[in-house]
Amino acid sequence: MEYLTSAGSTDFAAAVAQARETPGAGVVLTGSEVGSLRGLSESEPDLVLVVDDGSWRDAIADVDRPLSKVADDGLFGLSLDEYTAALVDAGATAVLSPTRAIRREGWQRTLASLFMELDKATRPELIPHLPLQSSILDEDNLVALRQALDEFGRPVSMTLLGGRDSMVPNGRLASLRHLVADGWVQRLFATEPLIAADTFAHGAASVAVGINSGLRVPSMPGGGGRRSRNFELGVFHRPIMEICTPTVFAEMYASRPDAPSCTECGGRSLTIYRQREYAEFVEHNLHAFTDHHNEVAALDPQLRRGWLAQERASALAGHPLALVRGAGGPNRTLVQLVELDGLTPEFSVSLGAMFTTTGLANRLGVSTSTVTNWTQRSRDPLACSGTGRERRIDWDDYVAFASKHPGLRGVARQAASVADGQRPELASTLQTLERVLQQVESVIEDAKRTGDASKGLRRQIRQVVRSLEGVG
Repeated sequence: MEYLTSAGSTDFAAAVAQARETPGAGVVLTGSEVGSLRGLSESEPDLVLVVDDGSWRDAIADVDRPLSKVADDGLFGLSLDEYTAALVDAGATAVLSPTRAIRREGWQRTLASLFMELDKATRPELIPHLPLQSSILDEDNLVALRQALDEFGRPVSMTLLGGRDSMVPNGRLASLRHLVADGWVQRLFATEPLIAADTFAHGAASVAVGINSGLRVPSMPGGGGRRSRNFELGVFHRPIMEICTPTVFAEMYASRPDAPSCTECGGRSLTIYRQREYAEFVEHNLHAFTDHHNEVAALDPQLRRGWLAQERASALAGHPLALVRGAGGPNRTLVQLVELDGLTPEFSVSLGAMFTTTGLANRLGVSTSTVTNWTQRSRDPLACSGTGRERRIDWDDYVAFASKHPGLRGVARQAASVADGQRPELASTLQTLERVLQQVESVIEDAKRTGDASKGLRRQIRQVVRSLEGVG
């Protein structure tokens, strides 16, 4: 159970079809879809099927009733074990506890009450589920939250509620990283692809990305809105790690020649939306979200965090609105994650990054096909490893290529900063030192946590040390 899709009734059949094509993948059955559990388990025996009754979508937890559909004494309702057993008998692989949404006010008492109820359960298929208002992850709450989880003594899953960008302020993404890396949180449900990938790279066992916004950036009960008559589905453009409506993408790329499209979808433009094409855009998101996860999952676990950090920095560097911050700028979650990594788009290249073809294209301001053509030159091609989506290009190999072909478009644009193989210049030496030290600390923490002196870690340390040369 590594990658799951959360989908509503409109998109559920498409989600099942996509999961069928991905080994080990599955779907989260929520609300009315739970009724199809038995039939689905019989027709799709290889799929991972996780049941989430969706109580958190319309009910608030309190000390007296943190769970739905379960009676404290089992006399007037099901016990947690009975609830879980019934769903497992119907074909569920795992079952989320039917927890109501936990708001910030009084969260410690509510959580303590929930844990008391969960302690009564013994079924291994039951996953303790904490649908938390995202502000509970404010850095000021982290110590208390860790203590509560430690006293509970079992890993949990989370769904974070608050709507779009609710994980950006007050150190919430950093808190989530800590909870995952330390083993408190093993699964994240109903989330967006950027947070899912970061959570998985930091050690989560599984993540579930939502297709519609209500299951991707879910709100607290009562906080969601209705679709307008002119509703457009947000679509994922992997090169800049952005989810926007086609209308917004059209405006964003109005003066650029590289308007977003999807090769896998037959060259479909992501800037033109027609209501009759809703299903096609859903299919685009399904494969784009899954492909992004698979890029991370294919890497050695020790390399995931560093690689993902470089990819995010490259995406931000290539964003049409890269110099705009706040409202109207790039995805605020993307910006926050890049800042947490201690990188800027320019600085990232000095750490010996491994790029995808698209990532390098974004960094250089050229098209993906241009970089692909460089790798296929008959004379002195750009060195790379892998093929297709698995193709990876080392920045050092690009530097060597650039020195041999200084007149190529894209190469000439970067010649001043890479001709001698050094990092691009930064405005401030002090900023450079600060960011380098953050990278050193990150590598040391990885080594402490894993006890691993692997070649990968040694290589990262050497790269960081090299980046100090000439600073003074």
